[in-house]
Amino acid sequence: MTLVEAIILGIVQGFTEFLPISSSGHLVLGQAILGIEQPGNEFEILVHLGTLVSVLVVFFDDIKSLLSSLKSKKTQSFILFILIGTLPAIVVGFGFKGLLESLFENVTAVGGALIFTGIVLYGSTYAKKQDKDHSWKTAILIGCAQAVAIIPGISRS
Repeated sequence: MTLVEAIILGIVQGFTEFLPISSSGHLVLGQAILGIEQPGNEFEILVHLGTLVSVLVVFFDDIKSLLSSLKSKKTQSFILFILIGTLPAIVVGFGFKGLLESLFENVTAVGGALIFTGIVLYGSTYAKKQDKDHSWKTAILIGCAQAVAIIPGISRS
């Protein structure tokens, strides 16, 4: 991969990460369009580290507020729900590592996942919006959605 190709893919990552589309799926397609045959998903991980830094910068005040209120029961419950919601992604990520890695090299699977995401996003426009308190059940449900979103082309949105 050349420096120019890496910059192009970094721009794709930057534009797609905060949209309700899959940045990972678009990186896979971008590599295919540019003719980059790089085994594994090390580059995707690297650009996602850049995204992590931007998230930490953008949400710095929220993170600081959360950390300063650790003694609050509401904050403790919120952090517990985050941890519970992380478990399905850990299980899927480690349990299906080989399969998931192979999907990062399968443009057809990514295309199908992007279409699926589009259908779900379109269907969600008809969903009734509800503002509920979190519970361990919603944490697990959100965690399962996050686990499915490990698949390139499936958006966490």
